[in-house]
Amino acid sequence: MSDIEKMGTHEKTYGGSAYGCYTIVSVQGASHVKNQQPCQDAFHCSEQKEPSDPVIIAIADGHGDQRHDMSHYGAKLATETAVRVLEDLYKELKTSKTYLFRSFRDDFLKEVLKQWKKEVLVHAAEHDIKGEEPSHVYRRYGTTLLVALLCEDEALIGQIGDGDILLIDGDNRLITPIAKDDLIGNATYSLCSAEASHFWNAVRIPNPVNNQFLMMSTDGLSNCFADDDNFHKFALSLAEYVSSHDDASIGDTLAALLFDYSSKGSGDDITLALFKFKNSPFLSGQKEEQPSTMERNRSTSALPTDEKQNGASSSANMDDPLHTGPSLEQKYRKIGKHIYKPVTSTDQKGQGPRYNIRFKDELQ
Repeated sequence: MSDIEKMGTHEKTYGGSAYGCYTIVSVQGASHVKNQQPCQDAFHCSEQKEPSDPVIIAIADGHGDQRHDMSHYGAKLATETAVRVLEDLYKELKTSKTYLFRSFRDDFLKEVLKQWKKEVLVHAAEHDIKGEEPSHVYRRYGTTLLVALLCEDEALIGQIGDGDILLIDGDNRLITPIAKDDLIGNATYSLCSAEASHFWNAVRIPNPVNNQFLMMSTDGLSNCFADDDNFHKFALSLAEYVSSHDDASIGDTLAALLFDYSSKGSGDDITLALFKFKNSPFLSGQKEEQPSTMERNRSTSALPTDEKQNGASSSANMDDPLHTGPSLEQKYRKIGKHIYKPVTSTDQKGQGPRYNIRFKDELQ
């Protein structure tokens, strides 16, 4: 059996504009390959008809348990809807940065929800899902959503639910533009949540071309690491690797790497979108700092959340600052029908594979 067959399904794409280039890779999680479940992640991006057109990228992570059995379709519908709505919004308001961001912050997700719910009901009818309350149908299609619009003057970034958005600025500082939701365990906000627009977080980044990289990923990737510090070191090393390789050639390499992390870490599907800003060379050193030049919006509410159970929520150890990634071989035990938690063997002799933070041995 080939490595690609062992990996299960994976998708990749790359492209560019006058402001930089992007690579997007999505892999089916190891636990989903094992149990013959579909990949519940999805991504979609805009088509650049002119070099000056903005790049719009959306990624989503369907929830995947029995209550959300159609969520892989919900994620796909969400990304396609988000890109379409943001394209229309940009065309209408591109001459006014202030109104564009305000509309993105206040109105964008409401319009996405409106169109997504229509698409969901149409899709459900085509698949003989009848006689259910609309709210129950939406729950079956539940998904998170992360969106970015990138152009020369500004970048707009938004998120509902879990996942990670990281920015590496011109001084090689790693920035987290949107703080994580303070929820317990695998709980996450969702497009199917009641009053979902209350959980939308939006950020405007002026002059984004002064930065080096934007990275968006579903939580299957960050859950492969013991903590945020290890995940951020991985992101910096990944950016260094990507900066020195052709975008058209790294898709399969990244797909194999992400599936390896899923196999030894979270077990979950992983989608990774990288945008490399033009003329922004990767510098040495690393520092994490919160931005002071971003316009932020953060919604807070005590409304109910939706449980996200589409993969294993695990962490990887890193006891050596020169290495990152899953360091102990793990096996999975079944909890319920669709949830897998990593169990570290108590009789494990030594450690499993390590990943050099600079990737020189593994990826070149």
